[in-house]
Parts: sequence; C-alpha cells; structure tokens
Amino acid sequence: YTSENIFLSLDKNEFGFFIGLFFPFFILFFVKGKKGLEKGIWGLSAIWGILGTLLSASRGAIGSIFVAILIWVIFLFKKQHLKTALKVFIVFALLVIFSFNLWPGLIKEHLLSFPEDISTFTMRTFRFWEPAIESVKKRALLGWGYGNKLYRDQRPFEGVEKPYWKIKGGLHSTFITILFHQGIAGLLSYLFLL
Repeated sequence: YTSENIFLSLDKNEFGFFIGLFFPFFILFFVKGKKGLEKGIWGLSAIWGILGTLLSASRGAIGSIFVAILIWVIFLFKKQHLKTALKVFIVFALLVIFSFNLWPGLIKEHLLSFPEDISTFTMRTFRFWEPAIESVKKRALLGWGYGNKLYRDQRPFEGVEKPYWKIKGGLHSTFITILFHQGIAGLLSYLFLL
C-alpha cells in the first residue's frame, strides 16, 4: 500500500506517481533490448512496475499505467513484437484476475470502491488542477521548479485560487505535476521521451 524502505518512503499516491512516471521507459527498454538477459531485466522491471502500481491502490497511477500499456500495444501493433506483448499482457491480466482474492483487504476495498469514488476525479479538476494551471501561466516556460513541498507553498498561487490543501497529496496527475514544476519545456521533454 505504501513504500517504506531504505530506498523510498512514500504514501500510496506518491508511490503510484513515482512508478507511473518511470514505467513507460521500462517498456521502451524491454522492446529495444537486444540480448535475452537485457530483455529479461527490463521485462521484470515492467512487471514490477505494474504490480507495484496495482498494490499501491492509487487509482490515478493505475489509470496512467493502463494508458501507457495501451499506447505501447498500439505502437507495437505494427511491429514484430506484437505477439510477445499480447502474450505478456494476457498472462499478466490472468494472473491479476485469479490472484485478486489473495491481495491485502485494504487494497481490494480501495480498488473496488472506485465506482463510488469516481466523484473524487471531478473534484481534482477544480480543487487541484485548475489552480495549478492558473499558477503555471505565471511561469509557463520553465515552471516553478522542484522544492520541498513547493506545491503547498503560497507563492505560486498568489493572485489565483489556492488548491484545496486540506486534502493530503499533490496534483494527482503526472502531466500536470510536470507542467507545474518544469513548465512547458519540461512537459514537452517528457512527452517527447514518451
């Protein structure tokens, strides 16, 4: 549900964001790998990314992973790797479906509550995303930079509506987070890499 170890200490949404940010590159390195060992390492990393995201129970991160997988399947549709990608996807989907009852109860409950909690997605648009986009307009090219809890700072939101800071967490969107911190230059760089 969270990452608590010597390498990374994050709550579920932060952990999901972290994996969602890097996961698409695992697939890229898997596809581009030439040797069996290299493909195996990146394939296991991709599977770890998917499992880590599912076990984080961060619905936003799960959505971003799903979109990344969909984009890569479409991209690979024209390539010789399609059969491998589909086999891996089918095996993984079956593994997730049949092992779901063995997952920790807290994660299952959180994932199964999605239909009732869908309203939190619409709340994000006006509680988090709109204020962030308004603040980005002041520093559109390079963004506000990274800093300790910069999103919770008053400075980016002077003269615009403040985010709903009573709710813990950040922007709940990889793309808007990058836009806020790194501006259009950072977002275009990330999209180019994707």
